[in-house]
Amino acid sequence: MAQVTIHDVYNALGLSEENGTQTLINAIRNSTDFADITSVYDGTVAGLNNFGVAVTSSPKRMNLFVSELVDRIGKVVISTTDLKNPLKPFKSGIMEYGRTVQEIHTDLIKAQSFNPEDAAETVFRREQTNTRVYFHDTWRKELYKQTIEEDELRHAFTNEGTFNGFVTSIFNAVYNSNEVDEYLWTKGVLENYIGKGLATYVETVPVSDGESGKEFVKQTRANAKKMTLPQGSRNYNASGVHTRTPKERLWIMITADLDATLDVDVLAKAFNMDKATVEQQKIVVESFGVPGLEAVMFDSNIFKIYDKVFDMNSIHNPQGRYWNYNLHVHQLYSMSKLNNIVAFMSENIPAITRLQMTPVSMYAQVDKEKELNIFYQHSDVHSPKDFTFTVAITDDSGANVTATKVERALVDVTGASTQKKLSLKVKDETLADQNLNVTVTMKETKEGGMEQSVTSIVVPLPKTEARKD
Repeated sequence: MAQVTIHDVYNALGLSEENGTQTLINAIRNSTDFADITSVYDGTVAGLNNFGVAVTSSPKRMNLFVSELVDRIGKVVISTTDLKNPLKPFKSGIMEYGRTVQEIHTDLIKAQSFNPEDAAETVFRREQTNTRVYFHDTWRKELYKQTIEEDELRHAFTNEGTFNGFVTSIFNAVYNSNEVDEYLWTKGVLENYIGKGLATYVETVPVSDGESGKEFVKQTRANAKKMTLPQGSRNYNASGVHTRTPKERLWIMITADLDATLDVDVLAKAFNMDKATVEQQKIVVESFGVPGLEAVMFDSNIFKIYDKVFDMNSIHNPQGRYWNYNLHVHQLYSMSKLNNIVAFMSENIPAITRLQMTPVSMYAQVDKEKELNIFYQHSDVHSPKDFTFTVAITDDSGANVTATKVERALVDVTGASTQKKLSLKVKDETLADQNLNVTVTMKETKEGGMEQSVTSIVVPLPKTEARKD
């Protein structure tokens, strides 16, 4: 577990090590209501003792000193030193407003044949943008609470070593707790994402020796190459959008056991990077919470982690003669369905490994049939007969739209075992210009089996009158 040292405090506050403690104490003195303490701390033991006597001579002065140390300096130190968490590089920043993060991606559009004959009729025709929108709103709200006794504060002014130990003990108590929890939350949201069938899955063998290690690296190399191809692909993200992962955003997370077995030079060749770069973009964890998960390769942009509240404060209890100080941490934790991720698994691959529907949005003229394409994949131990598919349509109000208002037919695509077509025909003109949410749900037939859904938006257009010659 990482520790906040007095040197971390100096670095966070921009102080030099030569007179860091002296400067820190005098900075607190100058920034609080200690005007009646005429002498500054001169760096000597006697000077520190005298300053301590002055500070602890009244409850008001002690409160001012602790408040300055905890409320202002503590927040600066902790927010600066928390980069020791190995998963901190994937934080997205500070979320100043709102409670939800909106993520938008506009996918490629289908080319149309050039035909000057119908230009007059089609020039103003609306084309629905192939845009996907996701909202992230999973929150972590936690509080870390510690106590400073009045006797601890008095003893802190014995010498600089004791004072430095007092300061770092305050910061370490809350820093380590938050650091570990941030790491567990980040790792947990990744494992939950993989467990829900939202990754691309590659079946591999457990790496136990050099031979199995070579096979794993071979798989790693192939998928790393495909994820970083300049022309991009739809095969490595949950939404099936056409995208790519630049090499500098490609990371791999492996267990400590796997890391000990793999040859770093061979892994560097697999990533087509130098050894130092691979070490920087490799994360080693003790284990995964998903059975059979051996490693994860992902685009660093897949994490959506934002700080909302990160604040320290303190309050004095005069009856108990102590201060309680608190670190409040509010963060949004989520993962994008628009970025690439590959999970290498030796067992327990989710039953449903992909469910996509295209286009994600489209117009549909009333009384004219439109089609949506559904592409799905399942683990090798399953077959299509192990799953059922259902279709549900809701209007702007969230009410179900009956089959009499919108006809629907979900059929298999001839010759394609993992594709279906959903035919829709809007019959009710009162639905015109509404956003209809068309949801296809894929579910295992066994009780308690896996279930996954995908939604596209269909906007009905009013009937058009026939042209009069």
